[in-house]
Formats: sequence, structure tokens, C-alpha cells
Amino acid sequence: MSGPTSSVENLSLTSNGSQVGCFGQWDAVFSLFAGQGSASHGQLTVLGVPAEQAVRRGVLGIADSETPLPQRLRVVDYLELKAQLLGRSRRDARQGTRNSLRLLRLEKLSARRCCSLNAVEQRAIKLAGAIVTQPPVLATSQLLSDLPQSARSWLMGVFELGATERKIIHWARASTPSGPDPWLSRSSEVLWLRNGELIFRGAGPELYGPTTRYLLNVKHGGTALARSLEAQGCQLHTTAPIAPDAGNELAPSQTSATASTSGEATENSENSGNSNESGRWLVQLPAGSSTRLVLDAAELSGALVLEMIPLTLYEAPRPKP
Repeated sequence: MSGPTSSVENLSLTSNGSQVGCFGQWDAVFSLFAGQGSASHGQLTVLGVPAEQAVRRGVLGIADSETPLPQRLRVVDYLELKAQLLGRSRRDARQGTRNSLRLLRLEKLSARRCCSLNAVEQRAIKLAGAIVTQPPVLATSQLLSDLPQSARSWLMGVFELGATERKIIHWARASTPSGPDPWLSRSSEVLWLRNGELIFRGAGPELYGPTTRYLLNVKHGGTALARSLEAQGCQLHTTAPIAPDAGNELAPSQTSATASTSGEATENSENSGNSNESGRWLVQLPAGSSTRLVLDAAELSGALVLEMIPLTLYEAPRPKP
């Protein structure tokens, strides 16, 4: 499938989390949700409904900070019109509008024109529009970006009201957030997509602070390294191969470590012809272990690890000495 700035190919996954965080390059998926993308092959579904039909069929509601509101319309007129455009009768649209404004405690905004709303009020009304047809799934994108903390806190409260008894899909587009995203950090599952590859799948809190997940860029000796790590309790997943001169595709601020072996081992590995000798591995370290386990395994197996990149998005400020 393809979107305005990226595409997703050869990705197969199912998520049943109550709150799923999508981090990275998911614009192709969200474009499909909004009916603006295309799927050349395969299928994306939301609760069993094809993604491109999910909004119209009342399964999915979308609140996107970048989608403008019709500035001349009153809030109540905008919400009723949106419900009618999604196939609801005038009576049902009116009732859905009342319900969504009441649920989010936004009745006081109903008679105002959209052009009179400030930034945080406009995003709250976008949440109301996303649930006006009472969908069981709510998808949000960048609703908290560029807002002061007080406004973020208020909008989070509105969101919590709308999220009641709904499944949530939250997309954070930034490559490296400056701090924990409150929706990502408490997601039951986070899916991190970069350059078309799923490089992280785990609970939200695992993304921030210390981590046991690493992306290894291995030039050669990968098969022996994988066997050694698995024997010590690590969980591994092989990703796409890399070129020998490939650089760090993640944030340059993230730390990396290098393990090298003797020249003799390097020559033997490079001449082995094994297609699995070089590539990228996602490694989950066993509880209580450190990165020393990887470095020792690389030394013993004769592998050359170009990079060992921690899969965490935020490094907490270190205390001053």
C-alpha cells in the first residue's frame, strides 16, 4: 500500500491490543483509513472490515490534527453534516452530534463557528467528529503536537472521555520525540515502522528509558552469532540484509557499540558465501543481562557487529554531577 510520503510492502501482522500505538512511517496506512491511499495487493482490515470502508461503515473514526475544519460552519452544523456525509439520516446525525458533544463535555462550543475556536478547541471538536457515528475504534494522529502543557492536559482529558469502551489507534509521526508521548507510553502495544520494516513491537513503556531490545547491523558471522545468542536465552528476528557500508538508519543521537574479531576470522567469514552471514537482527536480551552478552558472543563466534542500536525513543535527562 502507498501513501503521500511512504509505502508499506510485505508486512503481515495482527494486533488485538485495546490501545495500539503506531510510531514512525505509517502514513500509507492512515491514508488508506481516510480513503486517500491505495492497496496494490493484500488487505488491511479494522475489526474485519476493509480499512478503506471502515469509516463509512461506522467501524472507525479518525481525528487528525492536520485536517482543517470548515471555518464558516457552526460546530453543531459541522458535526451533523459530517454524520450525514457518512450515510446517517438527519435525525441520527442530530442525535449523534448531541451524544458526542455531551460525552466530551463540549456542549458550550456547539453554537460557535469553527473559525472562532482556538487550536486546542479545534482539536477537541475533531475528536467529537471522529465519534459522531459512535464507532468502536478511534484513530488519532498528532493531536497533542505543538500545544502548551496546559492545553495538552485539557485535551488529554477530553480524549479519555471519548476513548471510553473504544479501541484506540494512535499514530505518532515524529522520528524521535523529545519526550515520552503520553499516548504511546501507555499503549498496550506499540508498532514502530521505519523504511517499510517493523523494527519494534512491544508494550509502550518499553520504548522509553532503559531497554533490552537492540537492532544489530552484522557485516559477517551472523549465523554463528545468532546461534550463540539464542543459546544464551536471547530472542532473535532477522530483518532485511544491509550493504557493508550501510549507516545508522535510526536517530544519530542513539548510542551504538562495535564488536570486532581477528583479521583471520573476518577473512574466513567474508569468503563463506553464506547469505545469512550479513544482515540485521532484532535482539531481545534476557532479563538481568547487559549488552556485554552480545559483545562477548560476537567475540567468541567471530562475528563483526557494525552497530548495536537500542530500540528506545527517549533518554531521560541524566542528573548533574
